[in-house]
Amino acid sequence: MNKEYSSKPFSDLAQFIRQTRVDQGVSQRRLSALINMSSSYVAQLESGRVQPSVEALRKLGSVLNIPYGTIALAAVVPSVL
Repeated sequence: MNKEYSSKPFSDLAQFIRQTRVDQGVSQRRLSALINMSSSYVAQLESGRVQPSVEALRKLGSVLNIPYGTIALAAVVPSVL
């Protein structure tokens, strides 16, 4: 197994979330406030170190205008995006 993949299994999702946030001009701090989660949690999500909960995916999708199906699929299937 690829060491990089195993240490950051959600890196594709993380990159997608980070790029979408940046494209929309939303800071990490603002995103954390909008989804009512800590800034450190958002930072960990965007680094690919944590698996987001269904609740977090729903909130992120809502705030970033990403259909839930798209973001949920990206969370479970690497390289979907």
